Amino acid sequence: MISTSDLTHFNDCYEKYSKLVFSLAHHISLNQQLAEEVVQDTFLTFFEKYKEVKNPKYWLTKVAVNLSINIYNKSKRRSAIDVDLNQFKTQYITITTEISIKLELKEILEQLNPQQRSLLILKYGYNYKYSEMSEMLEIPEGTVKSIISRLSQDIENKREV
Repeated sequence: MISTSDLTHFNDCYEKYSKLVFSLAHHISLNQQLAEEVVQDTFLTFFEKYKEVKNPKYWLTKVAVNLSINIYNKSKRRSAIDVDLNQFKTQYITITTEISIKLELKEILEQLNPQQRSLLILKYGYNYKYSEMSEMLEIPEGTVKSIISRLSQDIENKREV
């Protein structure tokens, strides 16, 4: 049986972090429906394991990023022919509610794989540390640094052209 305090804790976490989870999922998957699926799956898993979770924000971010990558890759395989045209019609992409990236940057982000997008979004959109991203995506910290450095340079070069 679920206690009232447990339910309150879960609801508080949902209220506090659901927009963050959706934002991450949407920017990684490039699809609103997939992002909504990620939010639902992330919080369902959280509800089952919340007593074990020491840092809800970190845990929810990690699960959301990994689920987003997995769901994006599965949907890409499932619907290689069925392209979501809405993602190409949007003129701006929002990493946070306050930061808008112009269409040229959106097009660059769309060319990246989900892991690369995740790293850029976590670093520049949410100011995560290299060590946190390394742990979250289960890749070496040096690899995270080199990917972000290379991508940042590539983006800068493309924007200059």
